[in-house]
Amino acid sequence: MDLSQLELRSEEESKGTGDDIWDLLRRAKKRTDLRLLILAPGGRGKTTLLRHLAYNYALKQPKQNAPFLIPVFLRLRRWQEVITTTEGLDLPTLIERHLKQDISQELDLPENWAKSHLTRQRMLVMFDGFDEVKPEYAEKVSQWIGKQWQDFRQNYFILTSRPKGYQAFRSEHKPRQKVFINEFTDKNIHDFVYKWYFWQEQETRVSRSLKAKQEAADNKAKDLINQLFALDDSGESSTLLALARNPLNLNMIVQLHRANFGSEQKLPQQRVDLFRRIFDLQLITRPQARGIDMILDNNEENHRQRVLQQLALKMGNTTTIEYSELLSSIQNFIQEFGYPESTSAKDFVERLIHVSELILKKDEYYEFAHNLFQSYLIALEIKRLKQENLLKENWQQNLWYEACIMYATLLINPTDFIVHFYNQDNPKAQGLAERCYRELPVKKRRGLEFLEQKRQTSLFTQLETYLKNGQWREADEETARLMLLIAKREDEGWLDEESINNFPCEELRTIDKLWVDNSGGKFGFSVQKKVWLDCGGVPGEYDYDVYKKFADEVGWRRGGDWLSYDELTFLLEGSKHAHLPSPWWRVVGRTPGGGVGRRVWWRVSLFSRSDL
Repeated sequence: MDLSQLELRSEEESKGTGDDIWDLLRRAKKRTDLRLLILAPGGRGKTTLLRHLAYNYALKQPKQNAPFLIPVFLRLRRWQEVITTTEGLDLPTLIERHLKQDISQELDLPENWAKSHLTRQRMLVMFDGFDEVKPEYAEKVSQWIGKQWQDFRQNYFILTSRPKGYQAFRSEHKPRQKVFINEFTDKNIHDFVYKWYFWQEQETRVSRSLKAKQEAADNKAKDLINQLFALDDSGESSTLLALARNPLNLNMIVQLHRANFGSEQKLPQQRVDLFRRIFDLQLITRPQARGIDMILDNNEENHRQRVLQQLALKMGNTTTIEYSELLSSIQNFIQEFGYPESTSAKDFVERLIHVSELILKKDEYYEFAHNLFQSYLIALEIKRLKQENLLKENWQQNLWYEACIMYATLLINPTDFIVHFYNQDNPKAQGLAERCYRELPVKKRRGLEFLEQKRQTSLFTQLETYLKNGQWREADEETARLMLLIAKREDEGWLDEESINNFPCEELRTIDKLWVDNSGGKFGFSVQKKVWLDCGGVPGEYDYDVYKKFADEVGWRRGGDWLSYDELTFLLEGSKHAHLPSPWWRVVGRTPGGGVGRRVWWRVSLFSRSDL
């Protein structure tokens, strides 16, 4: 599957089918000051997409008439300390330092090479992983990025982050455009599975005819597709299909399926079970099949995985480790298991990298193949050590947040752990409890039914408090948080058309009524719907001219330009009628001829509902 075809949903307006990254770059040629923010949960392919861009540009093969640019790929976690502590550091200096330290120390660059190309507006600078910046560095790093955007604004910039991590971004210079990587559609899954299997047959069955390879690939792919799209006993889509909509998970699923094809073993339905099977495959099955000695025993204590668990916990919320520290840490863990001093940590690490592929070398550092693997291992080690308090102390950090969710699933009885977060007077902690609850298999939810009732009674308390106090911006942000929580879209950070159409009626009416009652009838979704209808809006029809007229009426545009979030008026007096709630979500519309609309129709799906 062509990585550039990852479907991106934009905040801006247009028509057609889903954007890909080359569309955005091509259209950017017609304007200056491109600052693109790509948001997506873990495993959606943010880093892979940037590397794909860098690779194609390095080959001088941009697509779809995109501009010819010099790509620079910078991992923020690699440079966060340098950015924070180096006074007067500018982008040209960092680029040249990166090239010499991470690419080649013998690289002989002409004087002012980076500054010259930046001045001539020829660079695509990609800052990867703002969510991986340490909390103590986040503010200074975001301010530095904003300054570079401003100082070299005629160039092309891309910043990636998970939605939750981007909340820490603090700069007066914001991205000009924000897009979201969609989860895989049914078609994406079909395409990936069939192409993946055909590629495997091509690589491993060299002597077979092309027809034989295609038939074998199709047979295996069809078997997997049937498992993915099978309905459960209640007639609902399987949990496995939900997992497969994440590219990282789907890649693991096809590997497991291939390893077990022809057996009666069914694929796992839970994320922790999927990860467990993957680690067994990579640490035990694959080395055995290749006849490779993994140095450590495959015994009941699972020494190979235990070493990784201990390493993950030692690293904590840090995702990278230097080679010398990696070796010394693993050597200590090995000796704790009673292996002789001659047992080589270096050989074990080499096998983890080249055989199991669970550790990767990135630049001059080492890391787990994915952050979610590290979170999974942290959860396992904390369960083994019975140190649950570590999760309760660190849950707000990215890796630990995911570790909490997986830890709850690993417990026989997760009630006390989940209730701990529900009882906190903190919406984010309560949101974590909700995530933990939703990931549990049905049988483990028994005894937690009361949480549903508690959730309903406390769900809107914070929103009501903000509205009664006239804290309109806080109320707007809380509305966004609530709707994402209710729609189960916290990871995505936005609502699609399906989630708007299926949003529960009672919760929608409650949110709307709170806004209407506390603003004296000035704010609210139903108030906005009336203005939209007065502007000529027709439910179910996506007329962009009508929508622009509506946006002018409620004050979301000024002089024909869309306002940024910070430019909206969060006041009862001085704002236009129906100004709030703001258009914070991105709703993907459908054109009359069918097909998913590229650009955003923020409220049209909502206004088309009959219950407002």
